[in-house]
Amino acid sequence: MGKTELIELENLVLKEQVHIKKPWLFFGSDHAGLELKDKMFQYFKGLGYEVYDAGTKTSQSCDYPDIAQSVCMPVLESKKPGMEIDVFGVLFCYSGQGMSRAANGYSDVIAEVAWNVETAKHAREHSNSDILTLGQGSVEPELAKEMILTWLVTPYVPDDRHERRRKKTLDIRRRNPLI
Repeated sequence: MGKTELIELENLVLKEQVHIKKPWLFFGSDHAGLELKDKMFQYFKGLGYEVYDAGTKTSQSCDYPDIAQSVCMPVLESKKPGMEIDVFGVLFCYSGQGMSRAANGYSDVIAEVAWNVETAKHAREHSNSDILTLGQGSVEPELAKEMILTWLVTPYVPDDRHERRRKKTLDIRRRNPLI
């Protein structure tokens, strides 16, 4: 996706012509992902999303599992019966790996690391991920915009093999809870 396609996608989102209900977005980062998180928070706020900053708010060293928890809890809460708001999370650290590990510790969360637009699309289309994790060390801000927008507008395609794999993954976690 180039600059022209990003602008077109931004315009569709702003005009609400993309067929999605805008979810609430919770952004979180440790100190090593702070700069990218802050830029994405402002960008998606400007696109009209309901955005929340789950921390960190300073460059002082912090532990990524604490921040992941601050994003995972509202995502999990939104899955309860009767909740009518979709809540998604985007987590940032240096590589995206640590945040993904921490978020996937929650039995009903699917968090996936993405490093380009195609992997972000795949995270939604095949896994129906609730949380996308990005590494500030390898993803530039313009690419992060494309990746997150693509992830948000891509529908889940629940074919038999993807649904079977997703269910197996969640079943393993439910049988072996980490929290």
